[in-house]
Amino acid sequence: MIKYITTTSLTNILNLRSAKKMDTTTSSKPAKPNTGRRHKPRNRTRKARPKESTSQDSDVRKSVVTTSDKNVKTNESKKRDTKHSGNDKISDIRRKGAAFSKNSKTLRMSKQLKAEVQQVQHILGADNFKIFKKGKNSTSYGLVAPHVLDQDQFVFTVIVPFSYPQQSSKLDPLDNTLHDESASNDLSVKLGTIINNFNSKAHEMTTSGQPLITQINYLLTQWSKLSNPNYKQKDRLYKEFLATYT
Repeated sequence: MIKYITTTSLTNILNLRSAKKMDTTTSSKPAKPNTGRRHKPRNRTRKARPKESTSQDSDVRKSVVTTSDKNVKTNESKKRDTKHSGNDKISDIRRKGAAFSKNSKTLRMSKQLKAEVQQVQHILGADNFKIFKKGKNSTSYGLVAPHVLDQDQFVFTVIVPFSYPQQSSKLDPLDNTLHDESASNDLSVKLGTIINNFNSKAHEMTTSGQPLITQINYLLTQWSKLSNPNYKQKDRLYKEFLATYT
């Protein structure tokens, strides 16, 4: 017997075949493994727009700028103050050093004085012109003079100041004494006269620029004239004579 297929049944058959084809296609594709990671959501935040500057913000900025300027100025002023203080210290040190050098000129022997003392020791001998005593402002030398005042060797004490030639050399009346008890009073008087006359003569010779060796030589060779009480008067007349005839 022949079975007749209706339109409804035909449509159902077609739908079943299309459904089977769909199942085969989906089953043929491998499924993606599930790694368990979650997709991060996109950051859709919008960029913040710059705020409009207000008068308060400008005032704050101005105050910050002024304070920074003040800090810079204060730092610069501190540096200047430290520089000035350092310069003041240096200037004070220099002033003290200059004052010390000025005092040291009077407390120390100058090059000229050293040279003249060495000249005296070289000509007379180091043993005949020895250092007797050192002081703060001068040095005393023992000058050996042979055959003076009835003595084989008489020792004069010559004081040479460190400020020489601004100040002249001289004989100290306290150190220049006769130690011989048997010496007469006339010898002690002569010694005092020699001391006074030589001190004035040494001052005159120093101001005229004559060296120390010349003064010492005058004392050694002209001590008998210096022992004369009228020495200054005779010396003045002798100078007048030379001035008129020369």
